Amino acid sequence: MRLLIGLALAAAACGGYSTPSDDQDPGGFDSGCQSDTTCSPDVCARDGECLPASDVRSIRVTWTVDGSAANATSCTTIPSLFLEFNGGPQDGVGFAPVPCMEGNFSVDKMPSRFDDVQIGIDNGGFLGDSEFDGSGDVSFDLQP
Repeated sequence: MRLLIGLALAAAACGGYSTPSDDQDPGGFDSGCQSDTTCSPDVCARDGECLPASDVRSIRVTWTVDGSAANATSCTTIPSLFLEFNGGPQDGVGFAPVPCMEGNFSVDKMPSRFDDVQIGIDNGGFLGDSEFDGSGDVSFDLQP
């Protein structure tokens, strides 16, 4: 799993941060689907695989820093984060750098089997992990 996540994080880091969309390389991979049209009748999940629409969901990760809204001031010590989404052993995808001051990260077509997310300082330490709730949301209060 670390190799897969490492490749995804490295590729995403080279391309800069943005919330994944249909016209981007999902998950930072050089292979796999690039858009829904390549998967018809299925959809292109953000980890680069074609899946039935019933096997993907929207997710949203939000965070605060020491109980305060994420912004330029509260994120001074952690300007960029990494997010690793996990669906089991050897099954995950990551995104980095994710600007701390954004306070949230959303993915519109994450495989439903990804039920856990880890958050940490990009090129630094681990800050926490949690499972998504029934709506596909998870929140963190980061304590750098």
